[in-house]
Amino acid sequence: MYQDGHGLKAIAKTLSLDPNRDYPALSRQYFDGRLVASPTKGTGSWSPTAVREMLTRERYLGRIVYGKVKKVYLGGTQKRIQADPEQTIQLQREDLRIIDDESWQAVQARLKRMADESSGTGNFAPSKRGSRYLLSGLARCGVCGASLTVVGGTTGSGENRVPLLKYGCSFRQNRGTAVCNNNHAMRVDVLDQQVLLAIQQQVLTPAAIDYVVNQALTAFHADHAPARKNNQGETRQKQIQKLEKEIANLVNFVAKGNLSSAISHNLAQKEAQLSELQNQQPVIEVVPTEEKRDVDVGAIKQALYQRIKDLRSLFNGDVYQARQALAMIMPERLAAQPVLDAQGKKALQLEGLTSIGQLISDSDAENHIRMASPRGFEPRLPP
Repeated sequence: MYQDGHGLKAIAKTLSLDPNRDYPALSRQYFDGRLVASPTKGTGSWSPTAVREMLTRERYLGRIVYGKVKKVYLGGTQKRIQADPEQTIQLQREDLRIIDDESWQAVQARLKRMADESSGTGNFAPSKRGSRYLLSGLARCGVCGASLTVVGGTTGSGENRVPLLKYGCSFRQNRGTAVCNNNHAMRVDVLDQQVLLAIQQQVLTPAAIDYVVNQALTAFHADHAPARKNNQGETRQKQIQKLEKEIANLVNFVAKGNLSSAISHNLAQKEAQLSELQNQQPVIEVVPTEEKRDVDVGAIKQALYQRIKDLRSLFNGDVYQARQALAMIMPERLAAQPVLDAQGKKALQLEGLTSIGQLISDSDAENHIRMASPRGFEPRLPP
């Protein structure tokens, strides 16, 4: 299929028996309409990367290469690195060949040509500083959990038709509807603006800071409250266990016919001691865990205000800076749930947690609490 001009995504969707577009016809043409066994790991579906791996596997030529990877010690740690090709051992096994040299060369030539085209300075050149889109890698599909990615699209008609980028599920885009049926997508610029606006208006605010600081202070005081423990608990329990063992030994001794007044008196004494210990009330002692510290709430809030001011400037910068700022306050990826908007059109609603508490650092105040707030203490990002 690849040699005939079909792309990696098209091959993956054909292998996964995607029912849309031309994939059923391609499946009948190349695979007799059969479901080809998928990789056993992951979701069990075909991906473009799996297809690419197969297209570059030399073993299908009957060529077995030994020693492609070697183990070395770097900084005291054993790691695997690619070995020098001249140091590898190659073995030709024609009985394992499933592809001819001509087809192999044609496929490798197309792979190289496509790689050269995508590594230039055009629109598809990968950024050296990370993704060019705000939510790529920072949001996931709310249906299957796969990363949100940018999918192609157009708007307008005729001569007025122009490209329009949207966010959508990467599994649906790359593997087809047989893997994920979430066909909701949303314009990149619209969703980006909604996320940034919601964070600045609902999360990076004085009210949110007060909420986080107050909740963290409550958790801090609870963790550092004086401990209460039984100062005789361990000793008393050991005494009880010892008496129970001695009583059991005396009972066994009597059961063998060795009964005397001294033994009876000894047994009665130990049973009385055991009863007294078991009826004793535990003595509770208050033990301070550590010296009480004064927390400078004002210093903590002031430090957070400055961090938020810095974050706002990052959000107003380029996409790379905005991604850095967003990653700082998101403990987990946002979930993009498929919904219908007010006009009944398909859209995405983002849900997730923020974590502005981690913006504080140990150098902000001489004595302060750790601002790693427990889950649920942080304000939720509104839809």
